[in-house]
Amino acid sequence: MKWMNDSRFNGKIKAVAYVWSGGMEGGNAVVDVLSGKETPSGKLPDTIAENLEDVLAGIKVKYMQFKKLKKK
Repeated sequence: MKWMNDSRFNGKIKAVAYVWSGGMEGGNAVVDVLSGKETPSGKLPDTIAENLEDVLAGIKVKYMQFKKLKKK
């Protein structure tokens, strides 16, 4: 999130709560965590890259190169 390093914010941003796909109760869950009622734990299903270069999507990954057999 390059905008966090923007000089206009002058280091005032200490954290970002990037919440989405929480479903109907996602908002309530966020409030519970931010208010201290619940302790956040678990694993995230998604990874958010800071830079596009950090994402490996689009690179060419081949399984193996096989040689074609000649007919006898």
